[in-house]
Amino acid sequence: MRFIPTRLHAIADYGTAVLLFALPWLLGLAATERGEGYGALVAVCVAAGAGLALLSLVTNYEGGLLPAVPMPAHLTADAIMGAVLIAAPWVFGFAETFGDWTWAAFVAIGLMEIGAALFTHTRSPAAVPTDPRPGTESHSGAQRPARI
Repeated sequence: MRFIPTRLHAIADYGTAVLLFALPWLLGLAATERGEGYGALVAVCVAAGAGLALLSLVTNYEGGLLPAVPMPAHLTADAIMGAVLIAAPWVFGFAETFGDWTWAAFVAIGLMEIGAALFTHTRSPAAVPTDPRPGTESHSGAQRPARI
């Protein structure tokens, strides 16, 4: 059952992107001795945050500025990103270096991404029609006549 409106999903996408960018500082790692794995942790946070922000900008929903990616594809990417975030602390070797709070934050954000992918509506009421074939709605919203 999908119950999360795409408008709320759009807001959560941008909020999560900001959270990922800020995560090293929120975990208190920016002011500590960085140690092994810090570069990987920051790279994962920046890449995931930038990827999520870019995906949001090009998704065909309320938060998209250039509606090129359909909502089902966006949700698939969210689920994949969630799985990557859950695995990242162990794959990139910073789970033991920075302690439980670090890997727990990645797992929590990853689970949130997967949950959002599973429970968000697949169609946005604000979606721009993308099928310019005859007989379908044009980008202006007017019905196009069918060819004979």
